[in-house]
Amino acid sequence: MNALAFLHSLRSRGISIRTNGTQIVAGPDGLLMEADRETVKAIRADIIAILQSTGKPIPVLSHTVGEIVHVIEESFDTIPATETGPVIYTRAELERIDGLPPDVIRGIHDSKRRCGGLYDTPPDEGDTGSPCQAVLAV
Repeated sequence: MNALAFLHSLRSRGISIRTNGTQIVAGPDGLLMEADRETVKAIRADIIAILQSTGKPIPVLSHTVGEIVHVIEESFDTIPATETGPVIYTRAELERIDGLPPDVIRGIHDSKRRCGGLYDTPPDEGDTGSPCQAVLAV
């Protein structure tokens, strides 16, 4: 398994992985299995290279939401909410919202500002969950 596929598999199981200098940190505690630890040891350099290159945000002025947003290639950690800083989008999120009406995009943006997380799919009609849970995979 290559490093990118491995990181995606961890993320799909709810495991967040990041670097802390030259250390690899995974959480929440207890979710990383022994086989995962062995894989991390085997492809450690590739994992560090991916994690260090994917988290660098690119500032982009969005005319739809009227402010600068940050775009990252991929996220293997939870994207935090932000009251004052730029909202962070992954490239995959931007591809999913491309072509949506501007008012829908602004609603997604407002939810990301309040709740963080990743935009997954539009809410089902009549969904009564929280606005953040309805449009974000949190």
